Amino acid sequence: MHGYARGSNERIPHDRCGHDRIVEIAVVHTDAHGAVTGAWETLVNPQRDLGPQRIHHIQAAQILDAPTFGQIAGELVDLLRDRVIVAHNASFDVPFLLAELERAGAPMWQQPPTLCTMQLAREFLPGSGRALAD
Repeated sequence: MHGYARGSNERIPHDRCGHDRIVEIAVVHTDAHGAVTGAWETLVNPQRDLGPQRIHHIQAAQILDAPTFGQIAGELVDLLRDRVIVAHNASFDVPFLLAELERAGAPMWQQPPTLCTMQLAREFLPGSGRALAD
């Protein structure tokens, strides 16, 4: 392993047809001691309606010239390769990310190791909420 890849994404809210799409994604690389060694972020054009914008605060005009997920998928796989993926609510976010990569034709080489900050918060900050703001 080469350290950690802290990921975050905003997505169009879930619908019953499985048409959820990522509209923004960021990856921050850190070494084993937590020092930031790199950062990458982009808006993503989901090629569909953004749904309720009050949730992700991204407006349609902002994603018109953004790359599609398929256009960034290869770079994203490279950014995550040989790293532990750190996410808040990893059991939700990571399968969603893996499904997007699969749909884009760039599946992960293996199931990546993950670390969930929501689970860690429960362990080390008893009584804390589930939201990042808590």
